[in-house]
Amino acid sequence: MPSKGPGLRGQLRSTRVLLASPPAVLSLLLLVINDNVFKGASWFPAYLAGKLSDFAGLFFFPLLVVAMLAVVWPHWSTQPRVVWTAALATLVAFSLIQVHPGSAHVYVNVLSILRVPVEALRSLLVEGNVVWERPSLNHVMDPSDIVAAPAALLSARWALGRLRLADDVGGAHSGSGSSNVLQSSPATRASAIAPYNNVAATASR
Repeated sequence: MPSKGPGLRGQLRSTRVLLASPPAVLSLLLLVINDNVFKGASWFPAYLAGKLSDFAGLFFFPLLVVAMLAVVWPHWSTQPRVVWTAALATLVAFSLIQVHPGSAHVYVNVLSILRVPVEALRSLLVEGNVVWERPSLNHVMDPSDIVAAPAALLSARWALGRLRLADDVGGAHSGSGSSNVLQSSPATRASAIAPYNNVAATASR
């Protein structure tokens, strides 16, 4: 019988091992805390706050892209070339919005649209009513932010190791059933293969 692929369990496992891992969670927390606490705080250096967001974002977003692809194309998305492509695409997009005005303009508009439901939820929790409007965002191009580029490459390298480990563990669990039969007593093995012997004997008559 042909293989049906990893199914929903395999898809969720690939997503979980990436996004629920400590490095991914820590990078996302750092991104959120930095953007909402450190940035704009008089007691925290503005230069450091900007760079923390860059490093955290460049590490997290390649993982997010690969995790999303794993839901749709579980086998294809875990291939090394796809993981590296996700990291490089993140890096290229990030670099463009730092040096190219047109790309920066598109980025601000897309981000403001994505922030609409977030701002609506915030207004509901804080003010008690839902406000659906695009927030006004400002992006300052800074070519020096590209110094965070190694974070995207580190993310890809770490993701590949994490996925490889998850595949090894999953393969060990999936093979445990057959190995238990092979390592069992002769009587147990005989009872396990008896139905197949009966079918073969019937077919030969």
